[in-house]
Order: sequence, then structure tokens, then C-alpha cells
Amino acid sequence: MNSNQRSVIVVGMLAVFGMLLMPPWKSRTYALIFDPPANTEIDLVRLMLQCALALVFAGAMFFALKTHGTQTDSIESLPSSRTNMLPIYVVSGFAIVALALFGWHGLKQYQLQQAAREEIVEEEHRSIASAGRMVDAQDRAAAVASAISTQDENTRKQNAKEWDNRLKKLASRKSWPTVTNLMPGIKANFYTHWKDDVLYYRFQISGSPADLEFATAKNHSFQIALKDAEGTDRFKMNIEPSQLRPYSNRSGAWSIMATDNAGQACSMEAYEGLAKWQLTGGS
Repeated sequence: MNSNQRSVIVVGMLAVFGMLLMPPWKSRTYALIFDPPANTEIDLVRLMLQCALALVFAGAMFFALKTHGTQTDSIESLPSSRTNMLPIYVVSGFAIVALALFGWHGLKQYQLQQAAREEIVEEEHRSIASAGRMVDAQDRAAAVASAISTQDENTRKQNAKEWDNRLKKLASRKSWPTVTNLMPGIKANFYTHWKDDVLYYRFQISGSPADLEFATAKNHSFQIALKDAEGTDRFKMNIEPSQLRPYSNRSGAWSIMATDNAGQACSMEAYEGLAKWQLTGGS
């Protein structure tokens, strides 16, 4: 067998081996027989066609070799001085192809495993980052809630303080403008304060004892009207001279006649809306 025949045999066997390594998987791309894709199905028609092509190729190679004939009897009778290297070539070729294919397969599997590991690491990083963002969001929410709570507490304290100041101001004695045109020598004063929905008031007139006696004798009552800023009457009071009690000065002579603190139901808003008072005397 000459070198051309040996080359044909080697190439033919490698071709058959390669055909057998290409399996009939039903997939978009071919994969090697030892590395089938996931969820594969065998295409029987393709498998039968592959086997038939392998047989036809092997038969054609066999008949092609037969046409070359045999060597002469004289040459055949001579002992071969060289060792037949065809089996070694064939085995070496199969080994090289197998090692290359299995090495490629191992490299592919390694790359897939590395990609899977990198995906897992990236997923862990994303999870850690997401957890960090969640913790940051929770911290920001807690800070906002704390700030809102502090603001609400400060507002509540401010409102409570303003309410206390408002109550203290209403409970303080308010002196209304003095009236001097009621009678000659007589001054009239009016004082009020508010507490617990009650308007407390004190009405007094001052002057000499003779003027006070004349004023109480002439006027059978003193009429007081409390008005708002528009001049509308909100409260009216009728005070008789008998309700006035004399108060003496340091010398012992009485110079003031005033009522005791009296009360009248009144809301806070109504009391705060009072702006002026009016005094008239009834004969």
C-alpha cells in the first residue's frame, strides 16, 4: 500500500469519525454528540441519512482502494523493510481529534461555569446593593418620621404655650376707657376679665360724697352696652344704685361706689370680639 492509499484511508476514516460526532439533534445549531443541548429530540430521518452517508462513503473508499490493485508478486514476496505506519497514523489522528474535541468541550464547560459564577456574584452584589438601598431608604424614612414627630411636638408645645398665654391674657383685668360725661364731677370706670366661659365685670363711679349721692339719687339705673368693632351690641347690663357699694378713701370719706364682681355667660370668641362700651343713665 503506497502513501497515497494510506492518506486516502486516513482522511476517509477521519471524515467518518467526524460524521459520527455530529449528532442529529433537533436544534438551531449542531452540537457534538457528547455535548447535547438541553431538551433535545433525535431527528430519526437525519440520523438514518447520516448513517447511510457514512456507509456510502466507507464503501466508496473501499472500492476506490480496490481499483489500484496489488503490488507485483516479486515485491510482495520480499520482506518489508519498513514497519506499516498506517495503524499508528490512524490511531494518532483519532486521538488528536478526540483530544481536541474533548478539550474544546472542557473549555466550553469551564466558560459556562465561570459565566454562571459571575452571574451569581453579580446577583449577590445586586442583592447587597438593593439591601443597602433599602436600609438607606428605611433610615431616611426614620429620619423624616423623627423630624415630623419633632416638628409636631414643637408645634403642639407652641400651640399649648399660645393657648396658655391667650387664657392668661383673657383672665387679666381689662380696664375700659373712663367715662366723664355722665354727670358733672362723676367718673365712671368699667373693668372686665374672662374665665371658663364667664365674663366677670366691675362697674364703679367715683367723685365727692355729695356728687356720688346726687348721682345715685338722680339715676335709678346705669345702663351698660358692650359692642364689637362694628358697633353692634353684644351684651347689655342694667345696674341699679342699690347694687353699688361705697368704698372709703384713706381719710375715711367714701369716694367710690362700685359693684361686686359679677358674672355673665360669655364664650371666649364673643369676649375677644368686644371692642368698646357705652354707658347711659336712666332717670
